[in-house]
This record gives sequence, C-alpha cells and structure tokens, in this order.
Amino acid sequence: MLPNELSHGLKRLAVPQWARWFRTKTGEHSIGHNFSGANHARQKETNTVAKDSEQQAGGISIHAVDIAGGTPAAGLGVRLWHLGDDRVQVAAGSCSESGLLVHTVADGIGVKRGMYEVEFDVGSFYRDRGTPLPNPAFLEVAQFRFGIDRVTEHFHLPFKFTPWGFSLFRGGA
Repeated sequence: MLPNELSHGLKRLAVPQWARWFRTKTGEHSIGHNFSGANHARQKETNTVAKDSEQQAGGISIHAVDIAGGTPAAGLGVRLWHLGDDRVQVAAGSCSESGLLVHTVADGIGVKRGMYEVEFDVGSFYRDRGTPLPNPAFLEVAQFRFGIDRVTEHFHLPFKFTPWGFSLFRGGA
C-alpha cells in the first residue's frame, strides 16, 4: 500500500496536517480525515488543555526587520491599539537590538478578543539613521489592522520593511 493511500485504497486528501485535525464544534471532521488513534488521543488532549486555559491569553509578539539594511530594526517605534468602542493603546515602545518589541503584551497581558491596529514609525526610523528620503517620505507610518478571536492563541507579527513598502503577516512563534 502506498503511504498516501488509506487501508481501503482511497487516496488521502492532500491537505496540511493541521487541517486533518480540525474539527467542528460537534466533533466531526470538517476537512480531510485522520484515522490514527494516537493522533485522535492527542487531539482530545489538546482540546482539553485549550478548554482549561480559556482565561490565559496567548499574546501578541512583534518582530521587525529592516530589509533595506538587512538587520533587525533596533529602535523602530511601535504602537499597538485595541479598537473597540474606544481606541485604547495597549503597548508602545521601540524594538530591541534583536528587532523584538519587548512588552508584557507578548505574554498575553492585556490581550482580549477584538480588532487591533499596530503602527510602525518607518519614516522616523530611516531619518534617524541618515537614510535619504523624499520629503514627504513615501512611507511615514505603516499601519496594519488585524483581529483576535481566540485569546488563548499566540499572534506573532513579523514586520519586514523598506522605505518603499512593507510586509506583515501572522507568523509562527
């Protein structure tokens, strides 16, 4: 039997491993199938742990890299806002020598469900380093909005940028 075939000869769907473990609220598989008893037991353990830790937030970590300079963005100004009825600042600071925003929000303190906006002071970062920029700078402040539904999950935001553009996504931490 080929590794991608099930015992009854049907081919396994070409979906990532995480999708095979995904279950709906009723416990039914919604994408793919996972017929391994060991994996089923591991999934049950994971579900139990998640239910037991519903009150503990996973956190929001930010890692910035200056792609133009090829280095971590030490000193880059960052602000993180929670957008609800009011716009509330939950974190602010400058990135460390490794490009990380060192703040308690990375440990989940102050993180709650909802929409967020993060701002990066790209123009100031390059001006402070003596990088020639047009006046006004093409990219002064990079803003990115994202939502958090499950506060038990960790949200890692890798921010890659130049004076002309940026990329930001949810990465693995």
